[in-house]
Amino acid sequence: MTGRLPAHRLGSAGDPPPADLGADDIRAALSGARLTGPVVVRGRVASTMDDLAALADAGAPEGTVVVADVQSAGRGRLDRRWDAPPGAAVLLSVLLRPARHGLPAARFPELLMAAALGVADVVARHASPAVAVALKWPNDVVADGAKVAGLLAEVRHRRGGGPDAGPAVLVGIGLNVFQAADALPPGAVSLAQLPGVITSGAGGAPGGHAGPGRAGLIAEVLNAIDRHYADGVAGTSLVPRWAARLATVGQDVAVRQGDAHVRGRAVGVSAAGALEVETAAGERVFVTAGDVLPGGA
Repeated sequence: MTGRLPAHRLGSAGDPPPADLGADDIRAALSGARLTGPVVVRGRVASTMDDLAALADAGAPEGTVVVADVQSAGRGRLDRRWDAPPGAAVLLSVLLRPARHGLPAARFPELLMAAALGVADVVARHASPAVAVALKWPNDVVADGAKVAGLLAEVRHRRGGGPDAGPAVLVGIGLNVFQAADALPPGAVSLAQLPGVITSGAGGAPGGHAGPGRAGLIAEVLNAIDRHYADGVAGTSLVPRWAARLATVGQDVAVRQGDAHVRGRAVGVSAAGALEVETAAGERVFVTAGDVLPGGA
């Protein structure tokens, strides 16, 4: 059963969502136990994370999703902009309330892991088996080493009682779907460019197998996340399965943190998801945030 949204005006009334992002279509395809809506779809917003934050603060239920065709101030990790033209990407934020399931705050990093695993599952399902779909620390999904999706998470605290009191975790997802190569930054790729994929909509190319449009992809992503999230709140640590999909582990890397760099070989991750880097001097350093450059550059 989906909950009811608090009164809150989202997006622009003069900018309705496109036909391929129907809230009813998305909701009808949701099959999980927890991420079942409500689904709010808008044509243009400043940021799906900002709109979902307002709903979360007002008491929106777990599973609330905000989807947009375009974001005027979309952001990725480290407050970087995430830009995509109209009709080109899946842009969404989903609300999790892990405290209601008894998940301790120490395990909240696993929620972003659940989301990354879910997105990777969907990309791998639609791409050719020859495409290597993996995770890049800390929160990118890559296909043959090129970024196809990025994620971020934010924790918000709400006062008051009731089942939805306590911390809320907002997970934002940007998945490149229809962009042409010249519309993406270096090192990025869209789903439509991957061998074996036909997406329903602008940018689909002949060959491969038929795939869903954006509404179908959104439902697939939410259902896949729901499966990993259900395992996590049931007591299963998601760190081992997330670590097993990390292409970063085993690579020589340079992790940039502002003006500082940590160079060495990525040898593992901690229980909280920090990257463990062994330097040339044999020192083990745990990195909690930063940009990973391959090859120790």
